[in-house]
Amino acid sequence: MGTSKLKGLKTHDYHVLMQQILPLCVCTFMLKGPRLAIICMSQVFRKLCAKTIDPSMMNYLKQKSTITFCLLEKEFPPSLFNIMTHLMVHLVAEIKLCGPIHTQWMYPMERYMKSLKTYVQNMARLEGSMVEGYTMEEAIGFCTEYM
Repeated sequence: MGTSKLKGLKTHDYHVLMQQILPLCVCTFMLKGPRLAIICMSQVFRKLCAKTIDPSMMNYLKQKSTITFCLLEKEFPPSLFNIMTHLMVHLVAEIKLCGPIHTQWMYPMERYMKSLKTYVQNMARLEGSMVEGYTMEEAIGFCTEYM
């Protein structure tokens, strides 16, 4: 029997899985400690990725993210943790410096790169094909607007 894997997901899909679907899935089959740690992590990320963030909530979010990270360290083995899992603790300071996280996301750039990749005709000269296709589309758009 083959293993089932998630394929073809973009980074936004993983965000939706982690923030919305994962807490629902772990409610039924995990022990209380790991379940609460995962649900708490999902709640923290949901609050951090919100479009509007109340500035008075920043200290609460920093405290909540630190406590959540401690819960995760208590419930899961050390081999799970790397620099990316520790990033959650520093996201609150980044929000204070740069503003809401959704303004820094790369999702629009990923979608734009996907549209540019459709222009590729010559695999030996990827960038040239993208530029040529983009220029052609812009010229056609200009001509149709002009006429």
